[in-house]
Amino acid sequence: MGRRPLTPRPTPTGLRPAIWMAAVGSAMAGSVHGAAARNHEGDQLLTAMFVATAIVQVLLGLGLALRPRRPMLLVAVLVNAVAVAVWALTRTVGIGAVDVLASVEDVGTQDLGAAIFALAAVLGATVALLRPAGATRLRMGWAAATASLALVAALPAVAAEHSHSRGDSHGAEHAHGDDENAHAG
Repeated sequence: MGRRPLTPRPTPTGLRPAIWMAAVGSAMAGSVHGAAARNHEGDQLLTAMFVATAIVQVLLGLGLALRPRRPMLLVAVLVNAVAVAVWALTRTVGIGAVDVLASVEDVGTQDLGAAIFALAAVLGATVALLRPAGATRLRMGWAAATASLALVAALPAVAAEHSHSRGDSHGAEHAHGDDENAHAG
């Protein structure tokens, strides 16, 4: 007959790593999209698209970190997958239905960073949905460390200036931080 320990076994605390990956990925993708909005101020539609995407991704990241629920995971997969799909299309064939997205763009630091973080969010949320009973939990110290590393990884993308090496396809009034002299008059 085995003896029972006097103290109860500790229960796992913290977030599941897959949910944390989805939360941090979405929040960092949103941060990069917010910076991209700043670089596209000359085009109202593009700026609005970046701002809306940034707000939704950051709010999803916060929601997943604070109170992860299945519907929120589904929305995180959808929103971030659409962001990755739009990025991939605008880098390969363009999106003809939207004038400012019709031309193929080169891959830049900023857009690649946002796409990688959004893809991480999709993968994390998908794993969390497919394996809802994961026993592994991320302790707060590790969660803080990984979020800090993600922020450091996002800094080059957030700080990067957006540029078009194939010509400015967003219209004559569209100005980027790295070509201010081209639009000075």
